Amino acid sequence: MVDKYLNSLNAILKSSPDAITINDLNGKIIECSAASWKMLGFSSKEELIGKTVFDFVPSEYGEKVAEGMKDLLRTGTAHNKEYKIFRSDGTVLDVEVSSALVDSEDAETANFISITKDVSSRKRMEEALKESEKKYRTLFSHASEGIFMMTLDGKICIFNESFARMHGYDTPEEMEKLDLAELDAPETARLAPERLKRLADGEAMHFEVEHYRKNGEVFPLSVSCNVVDIEGVPHFLGFHRDITELKRAEEDKALLQMQLHQAQKMEAIGQLAGGIAHDFNNILAVIIGTADLVMNELDKAGKAFKHTERISRVAKRAKDLTMNLLTFARKEKLDIRSVSANDLIFELCELLKRSVSKKIIIRVERAESEPMLSVDMNQVLQALLNVCINACDAMEDNGLLTISGELVALNEKHCKKLQLAS
Repeated sequence: MVDKYLNSLNAILKSSPDAITINDLNGKIIECSAASWKMLGFSSKEELIGKTVFDFVPSEYGEKVAEGMKDLLRTGTAHNKEYKIFRSDGTVLDVEVSSALVDSEDAETANFISITKDVSSRKRMEEALKESEKKYRTLFSHASEGIFMMTLDGKICIFNESFARMHGYDTPEEMEKLDLAELDAPETARLAPERLKRLADGEAMHFEVEHYRKNGEVFPLSVSCNVVDIEGVPHFLGFHRDITELKRAEEDKALLQMQLHQAQKMEAIGQLAGGIAHDFNNILAVIIGTADLVMNELDKAGKAFKHTERISRVAKRAKDLTMNLLTFARKEKLDIRSVSANDLIFELCELLKRSVSKKIIIRVERAESEPMLSVDMNQVLQALLNVCINACDAMEDNGLLTISGELVALNEKHCKKLQLAS
């Protein structure tokens, strides 16, 4: 019977793929399987016999192994204990050990049997999985785009920090009790059912939405979304990008395009006005020339001369006005001349008499000196005429408009008041 037992044991030790050792209570190896000495890097069984389990355990695991042996003596078994051990060449293995006491009437001769499995490959896969999960978590958490996954019933399962921040929340945890419907602005909420249906049918979609921030502000997002399978459960996976700045840039671009279009229209109007002004200028030249010829034939003291002179003066004024159009249309240079301030005031008054109500009295106070100005008289007259007409329009039926000329020296106070550089 004993021989049969020993033969069975030897057969197990030879054929087992796992490392099997029989140890005394001090951990000394007294018998082992072929897989044991091969696992530990020995050439034969004899090299392993007589060594203890502590010969193969790193120092930091010594206390853990000792505690495991105490548990074994107390309970009789120890299952799936994980350790690191050294092979004969110094390389390290991850192993899983299960042990049991062998019954013996004499406690001093009691032994325990251990089955050791090399789980290094499994550990490497677990570490690789942990590292992969860590990288995924890092990418997910620090992605610039807002990412969320939710079940097909609309419950948000997970979202990253960017998704929370773009919605005005400090952390994803603050949004755990929200669902997508609470984020959607009215138009987005109206379109959501159809989009979700198309996504659930397997269509990958790109679209724009409007969401509410935590403070109630509505902002636009660009969304890429499809359905992915996570542990057998289909989820919507969405990538969100805040396009507030992009929309603002598009609006600025549209405004610039509108301004360019307006500028092109003004350029076309200017070209048309320039053509009209050029033709009108030719007509005025005939009128002025004819009026001058007629005046040469008239008595200067007669009424006819005065009327003809007025025609000539008004025609010349009209010619100056056409120069405004030509300046606008063709960007012609200003006609800078030396002009008396009093002559300028006189010409302005003549124009006003024909432009404002007869009920408004125009009073002129000429400059005591005769200051000369280097100006484009046409441009200055146009500016002063606009100011005076605006003043008259602000008066009631009767009023007094005073035009005076005075030579002054502008000091720093005047410059600040007029917003001029001193």
